[in-house]
Amino acid sequence: MRVRVAGGRVVVEQRLGEVGHRVQDDGLAFGEVALGGGRVDCRRAHLAQQLARLAGGGNARLQIVGRARRQQSLRGRQPADDRLGHRFAGLASTRTGWCGGDSAYAVDLAGGRERLWLFSDTLLDGGGIVNNCVVVEDVARGRLRTVLGGTPAQPTALVGSLHRVGADGLSRWLWTGHGVAVDGPATPVDQHRLWIFYQECRATVPDEQKTEWDFAWVRTVLVELSLPELRVLSRTPIVDGTGVQWGAAVHREVDELLVYGVADEGENKYLLLATTSASRPGATWRYRAADESWST
Repeated sequence: MRVRVAGGRVVVEQRLGEVGHRVQDDGLAFGEVALGGGRVDCRRAHLAQQLARLAGGGNARLQIVGRARRQQSLRGRQPADDRLGHRFAGLASTRTGWCGGDSAYAVDLAGGRERLWLFSDTLLDGGGIVNNCVVVEDVARGRLRTVLGGTPAQPTALVGSLHRVGADGLSRWLWTGHGVAVDGPATPVDQHRLWIFYQECRATVPDEQKTEWDFAWVRTVLVELSLPELRVLSRTPIVDGTGVQWGAAVHREVDELLVYGVADEGENKYLLLATTSASRPGATWRYRAADESWST
């Protein structure tokens, strides 16, 4: 990987695969990533820097270009079109679910009528927090609704860990990664599915002593949910011996699902690539090797 600054631009070069996908900032697509020597025009330099850190080392070539600009006065300028932001602000004001959240992955359903927003830690009315949820967007009507677990009186995360308390007696939970919908016209309605890669984490100290950084990653869990009900059907830990946090991003190529993952070695993080079935993720895996071949 090579990181350089040229003409006020942050440039990151790293080898990746050979397909392209959208990159999103706070859920809003702002550029195109063309993997295999392409480039991204990042409108926000800090995002380019974050991606630079994420991309560290590995087996692919990616160029990210972000122009660093000084803060400019907004006086006399027209506000940007932020209808989605206003929709989420409106949802928060109803106090019926989502009042704020992190991660924000988007999954479009077939036909473009609905979009699913996947969140990790989510703030609820009254100050409560759940570890994940899904917000369903009616694209045409501009309406949003929150899908949680539990009951309206006692909401919980939509998807809980297989074991909320580990063998060590410490709590566990799931934070969301990216996902894919299998709901095309060729798929029978009763087989429509949403597949999401979650990261299972555990507390490193008892809950009463825990601060925001007292946690550790355990494994990736692939979760199957029904569509449109978003009912949890299965939770399958990915045990492949790689130690990779799979699901940082996914991209569908016909019958294959490209799955990006992060190997976290503290200060050094590596972006890796695998492929699996798009209709039945996790059934079989192939991994992209340093020589650009695929291994099982």
